[in-house]
Amino acid sequence: MNEPYITAERAVELVRWWAPRLGLAHWQISVAMTDDPEKPSGACWISDRYSAATLHLSSVAATNISQHDHDAETTLVHELLHIANRSQHDEIARVYRQYVPKPERNLAWKRYDLFHEGGIEQVARALVLTRHGLPDEMMIPVIGATP
Repeated sequence: MNEPYITAERAVELVRWWAPRLGLAHWQISVAMTDDPEKPSGACWISDRYSAATLHLSSVAATNISQHDHDAETTLVHELLHIANRSQHDEIARVYRQYVPKPERNLAWKRYDLFHEGGIEQVARALVLTRHGLPDEMMIPVIGATP
């Protein structure tokens, strides 16, 4: 069995530390863990109506992810940034539905999503590296992000 990538207890501690710093202090954020290595390392479900969200995190390390605590923290911060930026994402989705012709919409959205995810990942990694005083050299290139 794989070593834990992150425990539920550690994830809750990290949510408590990061949520107020990302403007999410008033949100109810719960954590759900999975031990399925086929699942992504992180995802979130958001309910704006109730200012609530659930972070779905992998408790096992994927084989292509290094097993440093800051990598698990980066995944968690990445998902919290999705919550913090939900309004912008929803507005862009509305504009796509309204103005991008249907035949091109799927490809255009996939391209946007690739760059959006890359940007979120870069910000999450920078925040975590800064918090822990880790060197900039640990900043790895992100798919979809420009150098």
